[in-house]
Amino acid sequence: MASASSVAPADFDEMARRYTSDIRSAVRRAIPWANPEDREETVQYILGQFVANDVITQFRPELASERASDPFRAFILAKAALYCRGKAQALASRYGREVYAADVQVGDGSSSWIEQVADGGPDGYAFVEDEVALEELRARLAARPPEPGQPGLLELFDELRGRVEAGQTVSVTAVRRRFGMRPGQAAGYLGMLRDEIRAAAAGEPPAPLVDLGVAQLPPDVVLAAAAALEASAGNQVVKVWQRAGHPLAAYGRTWYLEPAKAELARFAYLRGAKGGHYEGGHGSPVKRGLVHWLRRMATGEVPPPPRRPAVVQDEHFEALEAALWQIPGSDAHKVDEVLMLARRVFG
Repeated sequence: MASASSVAPADFDEMARRYTSDIRSAVRRAIPWANPEDREETVQYILGQFVANDVITQFRPELASERASDPFRAFILAKAALYCRGKAQALASRYGREVYAADVQVGDGSSSWIEQVADGGPDGYAFVEDEVALEELRARLAARPPEPGQPGLLELFDELRGRVEAGQTVSVTAVRRRFGMRPGQAAGYLGMLRDEIRAAAAGEPPAPLVDLGVAQLPPDVVLAAAAALEASAGNQVVKVWQRAGHPLAAYGRTWYLEPAKAELARFAYLRGAKGGHYEGGHGSPVKRGLVHWLRRMATGEVPPPPRRPAVVQDEHFEALEAALWQIPGSDAHKVDEVLMLARRVFG
């Protein structure tokens, strides 16, 4: 036997009792920037349209999805979303401003594209309701420098607005195809936009940028570049960043040589001895200098010197023995005595 919620209501009074609360929630999600009086007027307008168009007789339960727990509710909420779009246009004209694409509904009308991109609730993005706030957001996005060969966040923002206005979807796939990116790049690109919109909605000031000469990047992005190099074996730099999908990979193989060598000149302990056996002592001194420089630029602090081992290694005694044999007058007995003493003191 069908439950009461799985069939159409008997009349419009019953429909109003059962679904007005759901319609009110749908209106609040659809036009969060409207004042409460206009949202309530929209609810009554939708109910009136349902009566005028006899929405109960339009319902065809045989066409409803089997997964829907309340097919009639899903049916009228889909219609309510369409009415909300038209009402949003009318309200915007009355308010004397455009409907910003950030407010336009997508999918089934239950959320706006800016909510989907920024992954937040509708009330958190009410800041886009006036021209000044929207232009402040646009200026914030424009200040984030783009990666070489890629558009900036403002261009992405405007692209998504344009897609919504054209009735198209907002997705990683759409961004990937539009800008010729790999899927991971497109997802990261949307992630950066999401972070900026979240921060703007929360009233947070833009994050400071680190000027590396070839690019200005947030501190955490610069630290990620250093961490990727530290975690990799060998002396490669650009290929490591390419594997990590880091934006610094796009600037070539020479820009970092000058700051890295300057860092080596400034902090002598970074140079070490050839093949020095301590943390950070292996590999290219240029790479060590680059990692040190990136960390210093990102944090504003000088990283601690590389950590020397607490235990003396056999190769140290071997190096000592080689040095002892170079001393005039050395012989096997003297070398053995000094080595025995050294092992007693340091071993």
